[in-house]
Formats: sequence, structure tokens, C-alpha cells
Amino acid sequence: MSRSRRRDRKALLSLAKQFRSKDISAIEALCRVIQISQLPPEMAIEWFAELVHQLGQSAELRTRPLVHPPVRDALDHLVAS
Repeated sequence: MSRSRRRDRKALLSLAKQFRSKDISAIEALCRVIQISQLPPEMAIEWFAELVHQLGQSAELRTRPLVHPPVRDALDHLVAS
């Protein structure tokens, strides 16, 4: 995995966590997601919503986010080039 892709994955995961904890607004999070992701804006927003949802699921299951396959899948889609 390239360094920039790894950096983007970390940034997106951090954004999702900040959004879930209400540290940033939805508008701010979505604007940053669109800037980071190479996907068209509509797809980036959909995958970010999935990422936030799956983070909630991993918290309920008490698994680490990157071990939870749906979280990894959402991140992979967001950083796909």
C-alpha cells in the first residue's frame, strides 16, 4: 500500500471517529471526505456513511475497527483510485 493511500485511510478513519464523537459537523466531515477520496462526491459520501455505520457496529461488537472487515472494505472503497 502506498504511503499516500495509507495516509488517506488514516485521515478518513480519524474523520469518521471525530464525526461519531460529534467533534466535527457533518458538513465539515463530508467536505473533507470529498477532498480526500478519489471517488465522485456522491459515492464518497455513501462510502463515508457506510464507514461511520460500520465503526458503530465494531464498537458494539467490541472489535478494533481495522479488524472489522466491513470497516476495511469501506476504507478500501474510499481510497480506491
